[in-house]
Amino acid sequence: MGGKMQLKLQHWQLALAALLGGLIVACSNPSAPTKSSDAAADAGATTPTSSNETGKSWSSVTLPANAYWQSVAYGDSIFVAIASSYSSGAPTVAAYSTDGKTWSSTTLPTNARWAYVTYGGGIFVAIAAEATNGDPTTTAAYSADGKTWSSATLPTSAHWQSVIYGGDIFVAIASSDSSGNETIAAYSTDGKNWSSETLPADAEWQSIAYGGGTFVAIPCADASGATKIAAYSMDGKSWTQTTLPTGAFWQSVAYGEGTFAAIAYENSSGTMAEIAAYSTDGKNWSSATLPASALWESIAYGGGTFVAIPYNDASGATTVAAYSTDGKTWTQTALPTKACWQSVAYGPPAMRRLAS
Repeated sequence: MGGKMQLKLQHWQLALAALLGGLIVACSNPSAPTKSSDAAADAGATTPTSSNETGKSWSSVTLPANAYWQSVAYGDSIFVAIASSYSSGAPTVAAYSTDGKTWSSTTLPTNARWAYVTYGGGIFVAIAAEATNGDPTTTAAYSADGKTWSSATLPTSAHWQSVIYGGDIFVAIASSDSSGNETIAAYSTDGKNWSSETLPADAEWQSIAYGGGTFVAIPCADASGATKIAAYSMDGKSWTQTTLPTGAFWQSVAYGEGTFAAIAYENSSGTMAEIAAYSTDGKNWSSATLPASALWESIAYGGGTFVAIPYNDASGATTVAAYSTDGKTWTQTALPTKACWQSVAYGPPAMRRLAS
């Protein structure tokens, strides 16, 4: 089956990016299977209102450790990045930065294959996809400052994939548990204490977004392979199934300015594609086309612009990226280093001013 199973751990490369008021910070592995502390920054827009410049031109920066970097988030004037594993064999490495350029290292409280980090309600929350032996896990963590972390426990042992904050709660989704259950979700009002919830269909749930009072979740695949399944929820607890416009191995979803935008990793044949979709309500979806055929990995919104990055293209590690002001029409741009890119996130411009 095409697509990616359980977290993306087969990538064995790092890549992440963060967008901060016209500044995008990205890090990645130049080639597999080596680890890297390479990074990149986009200073395209000089002001938060220069949204058409955001996500276009990039420069290099450096992370503090060689690791398989997995995810990045921004909140309360600080970027936080987490790694799925670390060169010493102890996958607890994390990093933080007040400007997205100069980074310091810190550690997570538990050895695990960390999957995703988000910010909301005054804290960062990180979830793990697997224990170090590859088994499902209940491992999570939280931090008020992005530097000092404490352990938390998710309600079900599963391969947790993504977490988001919205409507005063955190919501996490998983691709499966050890018995093959693929309807697993959880919610928390404080990022520390979690309760179970159920998604509306069996699928390898991959990404979740929040906006306009609505949570939207998309899976990478279902039992038949490529999928059209999606789900939405007004409260993060009760979910309703809906349909994406094209059967694909969907990878990432984001929200900005009244629009959800989703990108696919592969088409229904399990090969690179240009597949995207958009929705103004999270329920009704229309097709869109990305500007290059690639394994599109992550999407985010900020500064009036959606930015999408691929894991690689036909040549392998890639410099390809794309941006869109509406989630419908996309334009190709270039990253500064050939790499297998992993994640992109946004930090509001007001927070950038506080950080500086």
